[in-house]
Amino acid sequence: MKSMVNDDLKRSLGLPHKSIVHWSRPIVALLVLLLIVLVIMLFWRAKINYGAVPKYFVAPLMLEGVWNAIKLALLAQTLAIVVGAVLAVMRLSSNSVSRSIASVYVWFWRAVPVLVSLLIWFNLALVLQRIQIPDPFSGGLLVDLNTNDILTPFVAALIALTLNESAYMAEIIRAGIMGVDPGQLEAARALGMSSDQTLRRVTLPQATRLIIPPTSNELINMIKETSLVSVISYIEITEAANRLSAANLDIIPALFAAVVWYLILVTIATFFQRWIEDRTNNAGGGSQQKKSLMRALLDSYNWFSVVKR
Repeated sequence: MKSMVNDDLKRSLGLPHKSIVHWSRPIVALLVLLLIVLVIMLFWRAKINYGAVPKYFVAPLMLEGVWNAIKLALLAQTLAIVVGAVLAVMRLSSNSVSRSIASVYVWFWRAVPVLVSLLIWFNLALVLQRIQIPDPFSGGLLVDLNTNDILTPFVAALIALTLNESAYMAEIIRAGIMGVDPGQLEAARALGMSSDQTLRRVTLPQATRLIIPPTSNELINMIKETSLVSVISYIEITEAANRLSAANLDIIPALFAAVVWYLILVTIATFFQRWIEDRTNNAGGGSQQKKSLMRALLDSYNWFSVVKR
């Protein structure tokens, strides 16, 4: 232990030191490489029509599914952020009623699986054939709509994903707000700011740096969760792959094409996540040197690394 400390001290001072050989690194790398080769050999020997993957990748139905998945993920995540922000403020409120309502909401929708919620909303017409709102003045109906006309697969998916995600976003935003230095809040009160002004001008801007990373991860997870919508026949990436393979039972190539699209979408989302985090950190008083988009992309995957000894 003492020799290791001395070597570290010499290295920090730029003095000659004994180089430490880490035998575990090449061994682990060799084992991982061997595992990759075995997996490749397994799939290469399998009876898979790899030539059909590009055809399914650019099929019109697959492209429609990609667009629908992007649209659904972005819209559901945006609505979840808005609802989650309201719930987070309610949970931090001094009003016990608001705190209780928000707490029950978060508890309930975090407990209900997304797949179960999807099936409930999509099949709601079985128990509620029409959505009616009575007019208290005329005795008629203000709204009288067929439930199936309203709860289309897209609407049912949007509601289910938003309700589930908003519960998680509420906790993320609440944690970000609570992570702000209390001294900042005391300074805002000393300047005569009201609670609303402090929240808008002090708390939320500083909490943003804490909220963005987990929110970006939730968006990536949302992109993948859109695959669950295939159970209610909404055309997204997975459903498109299922329909493309239904004609000739070419299931694996169609699913491989879907996997490639998910990899592309998640890669793009991860790239923008890293870029936004860098911009936010720079705006918050970090390094003033702006990283280029390509550098952010390379950093996000650590394609190039330098081992300093």
